[in-house]
Amino acid sequence: TWARKQGYLPRNVQHEAELTERAKEEAPEIGIIDAATYSSLLELIQQRHPRYLAALVLAGFCGMRRVEVHGQLWSDISLDRKILRVSTAKDGTPQKRLVALCGPAIEWLLLCPDRKGEVCPGITMVLDRIRFMGKKNGLELPANCFRHSYISCRVAATGEVDRTALEVGTSAKMIHKHYRELVTEE
Repeated sequence: TWARKQGYLPRNVQHEAELTERAKEEAPEIGIIDAATYSSLLELIQQRHPRYLAALVLAGFCGMRRVEVHGQLWSDISLDRKILRVSTAKDGTPQKRLVALCGPAIEWLLLCPDRKGEVCPGITMVLDRIRFMGKKNGLELPANCFRHSYISCRVAATGEVDRTALEVGTSAKMIHKHYRELVTEE
């Protein structure tokens, strides 16, 4: 379309991309973990890799995306006010949003060393590293399980789809489509 608008392709001729059938992708599997697994992982990371602890807390207790965790600044986290402002949001999602910090998240964040600057200074793919270490220690940790678990549990516990969508930077439609009824309120 861009090339046609720029005059690089004739307007009346179909090109190969237009003649190709659209691929249909299956809905992604939403993998979640239970509280015992998350607790075990928190303990493991605190003991062996404390510099990764904040990333795990933000992913699991706040439902933040990988790019958001990697771009998060400690200066945007207010443990006193029990909120954090997302420092770096994924393209196409709300750029500025506040996320509530629950009591356990605050307790774990207080255990983190060097609460200044970036949450993940110089560390790439930290959530993948955490999953790898957890799996190596016998924990079942599906892809994106921290965010999926947070959203599923938050909706089940509160019934507040719109508020959860606002906090995690997605739409209520996406939550209804992917995250509802994966866990019970209990």
